[in-house]
Amino acid sequence: MTFIERIIVKSLFLFITLLFNLPAWAAANESQDTIQSQTAHSQDRVRLCAVYPHLKDSYWLSINFGMIKQAKQRAIKLKVLEAGGYGNSDSQWQQIEHCRKWQADAILFGSVLFDPFSEQLGLINRHTPLFSLVNEVDKVELTASIGVS
Repeated sequence: MTFIERIIVKSLFLFITLLFNLPAWAAANESQDTIQSQTAHSQDRVRLCAVYPHLKDSYWLSINFGMIKQAKQRAIKLKVLEAGGYGNSDSQWQQIEHCRKWQADAILFGSVLFDPFSEQLGLINRHTPLFSLVNEVDKVELTASIGVS
């Protein structure tokens, strides 16, 4: 894994870790019931779903390696899916739906196309945070994008 890839993966996991632990930090003025439910939830493992275009070359394999390593270090449950290639947008969409049904806390995806299903992704992002990895996606309101140029 290159230096840049390590920085990208570590930054992404730090951001996600902070994102899912923030409610526990902000509990100072809340009722005791709310604090107890947040404490119980914070002890659950965060569930992330990573959807890649493929795992056929060293680039995506190294990103996957870093994701798995960081997930293990942070006790994050990580589900990895790959579409099988850049021509498989239907497969990738089914995998994103699978992540939703699995009740992932966030979905990280490297899109197979620039504008595969922008509107649907925007709707999903309202309920499940979406992070695009590497490949740019057109006209989608995502939680964040991690890319290279």
